Amino acid sequence: MSKRIYRGYTLDPFQREALAAVDAGQSVIVAAPTGTGKTLVADYLVEKALETGERIIYTAPIKALSNQKYKDFKIRFGEESVGILTGDIVLNSGAPLLIMTTEIFRNQVITEEPSLNNVSHIIFDEIHWLNDEERGTVWEESIILAPAHVKILGLSATIANARELTAWISSIRQEEIALIEEHKRAVPLEYYYYTKDTGLVSYEKLWRYYRDKSRAVQAFDESPFATTTHLDLIRAIQRHYLPVLYFVFSRKLCLEKARELAAGTNYLKPAQRRLVEQAFLDQFGPQDYWSASTKQLRRVCLKGIAFHHAGLLPAQKVLVEELFQRRLIFVLYCTETFSVGINYPVKSVCFDSLHKFDGHGFRPLANHEFFQMSGRAGRRGIDETGYSFALVDFNYMEKNPPQKFQLNKLEPLSSQFRLTYNTVLNLTATLNLDQIETYFKKSFSAFNAHQSSLNLKAELAVTEREATEGRQVCEHLGSYRCPLKYEPKLKELERLRRTYQSLAPRKQNRIYGREMARKIRSLERLLAHQPNS
Repeated sequence: MSKRIYRGYTLDPFQREALAAVDAGQSVIVAAPTGTGKTLVADYLVEKALETGERIIYTAPIKALSNQKYKDFKIRFGEESVGILTGDIVLNSGAPLLIMTTEIFRNQVITEEPSLNNVSHIIFDEIHWLNDEERGTVWEESIILAPAHVKILGLSATIANARELTAWISSIRQEEIALIEEHKRAVPLEYYYYTKDTGLVSYEKLWRYYRDKSRAVQAFDESPFATTTHLDLIRAIQRHYLPVLYFVFSRKLCLEKARELAAGTNYLKPAQRRLVEQAFLDQFGPQDYWSASTKQLRRVCLKGIAFHHAGLLPAQKVLVEELFQRRLIFVLYCTETFSVGINYPVKSVCFDSLHKFDGHGFRPLANHEFFQMSGRAGRRGIDETGYSFALVDFNYMEKNPPQKFQLNKLEPLSSQFRLTYNTVLNLTATLNLDQIETYFKKSFSAFNAHQSSLNLKAELAVTEREATEGRQVCEHLGSYRCPLKYEPKLKELERLRRTYQSLAPRKQNRIYGREMARKIRSLERLLAHQPNS
């Protein structure tokens, strides 16, 4: 495909391929790393639709992204051409380009909103949110019920099973879906772990230092390691790696950490402070009418520091976003929602923890979560390299060891389809029983189950054919007397033994050591019988 220029940019091959599919009138899924320029495909589609007098909907998973796209499109196409519909704002709802949260679009398709008859395209930004445990079902319902005449453009970060997702959408919509994938980032990322003892190091060096230091001081009961805090990490990177998004998985801690840093740090010059002061006055009016939370936010913003989470008032969030965009905020403590699709000048990201509370308990970050958030670092045309820093405290290494994230081991998207009271009421009000049954059969979960069934049947057919042809099959297949199950467990046992032996005697007697010894004994009993060869 020859070179193609759009808005002064020479397009990358995947962008040219995506635009060609749009021009051909196809529905398209674009899966590419954060920062590679997949949003350009959406911009092109919006421009094309408006030029031909068509109506188009742009959905986003969070209000911050909806607000940013509204501002960007309003500047480009004019205020009369763009509307926004979120839980906070309703403006120009009859506009040819309407931006909304995915929940609102889902409600419109369930209730068969008449205005959808005039829509030619629906853009699902961050379509991989289909995997979100709490809200993923919204994307699934939206895709299932989207009118057949509406073409789809889905934008996603890199996902492991993009072909499976595309095949599902193609099967329920009875149309060919073009899948465009790009795996190379435009701005490379470097990943580091940080402790006060080591500074910024690789994963391998982190563990090497911990093991060497642990062995050297195993005779002492007290911890040999210094406690590491967010202030230590910020001080280590503030000279060369700002602006930074500092991810904290707690609204309360976002505020607390911002205040702690602001107590002893100021990143703004007097002229910049005046710009921040004026921005607050423009947004909230005279200080006599400000809320306590707005005054609190102003105090840290005047130091070039801020916090951002879903609990802020809409006007407060908008102001923080604008100040960050204008490079008047250098350290932003935020929850993971700020990792979604927002194009801000971020040079690096930090993780306060590599574990998060998921509503049930604390669990390690998944690969796709880590890389989605890390992907905010390093913006095309601004940075040569982006940086990801994870804070680690050696004092908790045994209890919560940091995981090594691997881009080639991204978790596949899975169905989060849920039957809610709201869905039942809406479906029974608008569909008959046969239609409702079809609706459930179209879920991503049903598609995955069907594909798994086909794969298992194929494997069974191969096994039966091999058995018929007289090939030897282990009589203990499925038990630990079969080498296929015995060998992996034996390697696990050997690994546990080595780790246990490396512990100091005092640590062998602690809860962690006793639990490891118990597991070793259990595996030894399990593998007591040698496998048949």
